[in-house]
Amino acid sequence: QQEQADQALDFYFQGLRKDFWHYGCCYNIGVTFFQRGKNRNALKWFRFAKLLAPSAKEPCLGEAASAFKLGHMDESIAIIRSRPGQKQINEKRKRIMQEFNDSTFTQSESVSKTTK
Repeated sequence: QQEQADQALDFYFQGLRKDFWHYGCCYNIGVTFFQRGKNRNALKWFRFAKLLAPSAKEPCLGEAASAFKLGHMDESIAIIRSRPGQKQINEKRKRIMQEFNDSTFTQSESVSKTTK
């Protein structure tokens, strides 16, 4: 397992030597460090990947998991709440709940009208 992780890191670092701005290499270095329990290094690489691909959700989740493993609970929660697309998800959830509540109210009104 250790040898495979070392080989993976070598592979991804070779990729960075060719293209330092390669998102996939940075993200996968973070994953490899996370799997090895090297959470500080993982956090650093997930943050760098997030800079390279701000709309990607994966580095945010990796960053949050690494922060959590380091005991930074509040930071981890803040990262998850601010991940890309979360605002749209929350707005959609509110809209769906409002539509549900409106339709439930309408159905209960119609039931009460028919029973009168």
